[in-house]
Amino acid sequence: MVDLEELENLCFSCLGKITLNDGGKINIDITKDIEEPCVYIWIGRKQIKPNTKEHTSLYVGKARELKKRMVDHNNSFKYEKGRGKENADSIKGFISGPGNNNEIIIYARKSCTLNVFGEEVSLYSAEEDAIAKKLSPEWNKEKFIIIPKTFCKTSFSDTITTTRYKDSFIEFCEIDFSTKETLINIILKMSNNNDIGMKIVGAYSNQPRNIIKSPYLVFCKILESGRAQPGSRLAWIPLVRELYVNLPVQLKKRGVNEPRICKRDGVFSPKDTDKFLENWKTFISKDKLEKFLRGIE
Repeated sequence: MVDLEELENLCFSCLGKITLNDGGKINIDITKDIEEPCVYIWIGRKQIKPNTKEHTSLYVGKARELKKRMVDHNNSFKYEKGRGKENADSIKGFISGPGNNNEIIIYARKSCTLNVFGEEVSLYSAEEDAIAKKLSPEWNKEKFIIIPKTFCKTSFSDTITTTRYKDSFIEFCEIDFSTKETLINIILKMSNNNDIGMKIVGAYSNQPRNIIKSPYLVFCKILESGRAQPGSRLAWIPLVRELYVNLPVQLKKRGVNEPRICKRDGVFSPKDTDKFLENWKTFISKDKLEKFLRGIE
């Protein structure tokens, strides 16, 4: 539940709402813009009794300008797949779901700034993390697990399929489990028992070029907010039928034959996954890996 009075004490204000027109099209109406970096919350409101309304945190985000960000959301609702479609389906499901007069209201606040090296820097990313941790919004709260020392096929599958990427996981399930287990345990061994977690993320607009636009199983250090610690991504495994792994290019061992390496922006992927499974140390520099792990402690 969300306490609106508590949000208002944190300088959040109700600045808009999300509605459906008679044709089922989503409308986002901002009554007052914030033309500076800010954080916003989509709050679901349900009438549970004649004089009682229940408020639920649905989605938390950040924006350089509130109204422009809402326009971006509105434009994304038209796509047939991806995060925009997921949000659109969730909005329609909430508003037209069980209950009377269901609605979604938008609370937002201008973010604080901090003077760093003589420059004023917005704290909107930090504030987004903080409010997400505080409210646990339903639509952008992912399923995270810390990599265990051993894997169970059933528990592993059950964990992944509880996320909204379960449709993509169907393809990943077609790969022999023991092969997936071998690759995951190699990454665990590479992490040298650092606090590396496993997180499922969707495709994102600024990910390295040429990486498949699919959900990924990402190995990284997970902060209390549920987000990945910057610079801590140790490996990406795409949830597709073909098993392979993407790794930070700074870990690549010198002298590795180029034909077996697929260079991308800061990322490389062994072209022969079987050879990587046989002996990952022929691809990864021990010194570079140790330096990388020290940097994320």
